[in-house]
Amino acid sequence: MLYEDVMVTFGCSRHAIKCAHRIHDDNDYMLQSEKEPTIRQRADPNQIKHFVSWLVESNTLVSGTYGLTTLRMDTGEKVQLSKQILQSQKTHAIVSYKQYCDETDFEGLCTRKLFDILSSLKPEQQRIVAGLDDFVVEGVEAWCCLSNIVELMPIPQCERKRLLKQIEMAEQYQKTIHIGHCSENSDCITHCTTFGLSDPICPEQHRNCTQSHTFDCSDCVNIIRTIDEIQEKIEKLSNEEVKREAKYDFDNAAQHIIEWSRHNLRAAQQNDAKSKIISKMQDDEAFCTFDWGQKILPQEFRESQNTYFGKKGMSVLIGSFVWKNSSKAAATTTSNSTTAFNTESYILTLTNASQTDLDSLSGSEIIIKQLKEDHKHIIKLHKRTDNAGNFSSHSTPEIKKLICDRVSFFNEITIINSLTFIS
Repeated sequence: MLYEDVMVTFGCSRHAIKCAHRIHDDNDYMLQSEKEPTIRQRADPNQIKHFVSWLVESNTLVSGTYGLTTLRMDTGEKVQLSKQILQSQKTHAIVSYKQYCDETDFEGLCTRKLFDILSSLKPEQQRIVAGLDDFVVEGVEAWCCLSNIVELMPIPQCERKRLLKQIEMAEQYQKTIHIGHCSENSDCITHCTTFGLSDPICPEQHRNCTQSHTFDCSDCVNIIRTIDEIQEKIEKLSNEEVKREAKYDFDNAAQHIIEWSRHNLRAAQQNDAKSKIISKMQDDEAFCTFDWGQKILPQEFRESQNTYFGKKGMSVLIGSFVWKNSSKAAATTTSNSTTAFNTESYILTLTNASQTDLDSLSGSEIIIKQLKEDHKHIIKLHKRTDNAGNFSSHSTPEIKKLICDRVSFFNEITIINSLTFIS
């Protein structure tokens, strides 16, 4: 009802109407602000572990490539960690975690305590995503491209605002929430890693889902509908030159968005496989991760781009190993820590290396031989690498078999990468 209609009906002034609105809003605020008295008590360690695990598994909190931060524990102990980078705002991360707790029926910590935990980690606020994940970088740029296309479309303002809001919600979901929803045998077809990674043509890479896909995720549906709606509006453009350019940008952006969703499925499956392998490892097994570090370059007063991007510096190959420690677990008396692990990392510095598949495999063999000399009780390795060409080439399985034969210390090396389907 308009102000004029209210003034005529009740015979009041515009100022009286505004005062009535203000009183109504104050009453609603007072009613909503009434809360139950809070009781200060120590936070449950399981709730803290649940929140931190969600931050890491959802890629909301990632480790930077350089820099250290100090984490102060309740006991006064100081632990040095690599610089942590938060890929979203703190409020967005906490809202997403609250939604995850509601979906999984988990009673999490209060909002103030979650803010305290994030502040204690001292994360850097990420303003760009370059250098962290190529799929995320291309996906964010794809949504930005779609936003620019919508901004330039000759459509009503209300439709433009609605599409831009849908794009913002879709980007936020793919960036922080989607990977946390993905799991084996999910009742949603866009979250089921078994369905997404199965190949119906190849029997060796196919497995039937144990649950029927009866649930439709509203966020995944929003992604599909937004892409389809933008495509329909591009087809209705009258200017052929603008239409051709917009269609080219749209096709590239849509493909990057789809690849981002596929990457989330593979990452969720790989993390689940890693957890299963580590939980089932015996005392004579170890889980290792190999990756190249950033180039070590000589420091100059003014360094040209050719010096930095020409890969003239020293290469660093890092191998990190994890294995169970039964003696330490037996000596532990607390009920929460039933399994103890030992971790050890090796850094191999090469003065001249192009970081090819030959360099990666040769460096891995040197690190594995050193592990053999230091820990002779380990006879089996589970190795995890990414899907880059220098770690997952066609000759990698055969060369890994040769390394097993040459380093007779190991009976088996299991290779895991993001393209492997773990049953």
